Amino acid sequence: MANNKKIVSLVLMCMVGILATGCSDDNPTSVGQVDTAPPAVPSNLRSTFDFAAGAAVISWAENTVDGDLA
Repeated sequence: MANNKKIVSLVLMCMVGILATGCSDDNPTSVGQVDTAPPAVPSNLRSTFDFAAGAAVISWAENTVDGDLA
């Protein structure tokens, strides 16, 4: 029984040690510059209605002006 308590205590101490390593603030992340410029206005904007599906379809040309858009 004493061996089981030692094993459980050792496992708990290891778990606490592993969890505590993620609580460090030694390497703070830097905040980058905030992008406040709006994206370009969509070009070649088109809308159609698909009567078969009963849905409006909106399409536009790809934005090639802003390089920071995903």
